Amino acid sequence: MVAALVAGGADINAPVEADPCHLPAYTLLHWAAYSNAVDAIQVLAACGADLEVRDATVDNSSLGRWTEFVGGGQTPLMVAAANGHVEAVEALIAAGCNANAGTTDWGSWSPKGATALEFAVVGPGSGCQPGAQNPEGLPAVVNALLAAGAVDVEYALEAALHRHASEEMLAALEAAVDDDSEEDEDEESGSDSD
Repeated sequence: MVAALVAGGADINAPVEADPCHLPAYTLLHWAAYSNAVDAIQVLAACGADLEVRDATVDNSSLGRWTEFVGGGQTPLMVAAANGHVEAVEALIAAGCNANAGTTDWGSWSPKGATALEFAVVGPGSGCQPGAQNPEGLPAVVNALLAAGAVDVEYALEAALHRHASEEMLAALEAAVDDDSEEDEDEESGSDSD
């Protein structure tokens, strides 16, 4: 169906209107990531969907919700990560998503904006889904992102400690921080011997 829409001239990167639950204006790829629809992710990627497309910030204050603005420049990978959808995360990474992209206007411990790794630690925390749809999948998402080269580990660990993350998630992040520290020490000792 997606291929038929593209052949008919549909813009698969256009945002879809935000719903009454004050979710951001997502593209089809965002919705596929949000729904853990791996087949749809693969078809959209094959049809040329922008893998780094950002959600639109929408003013939903007229709905009388406690959140006035939603969105914040999240990529589909961030949406999948925040909801604990490891299958969608892996499909997006396999399609070529940047595991280190930062948000454009979302609060973060990182100066470059929140990454998918930080979203996996913090979760979505707003809208009709006050937490991750699949919280049990979050540690596996963290591991998949680390395997894909996610680098803002210190910021994610800070977020995890602040949010009282699971022991499994903390252990994965702490091990990644330790690995980074050992690599830095090895590089420093190598440059001293030159």
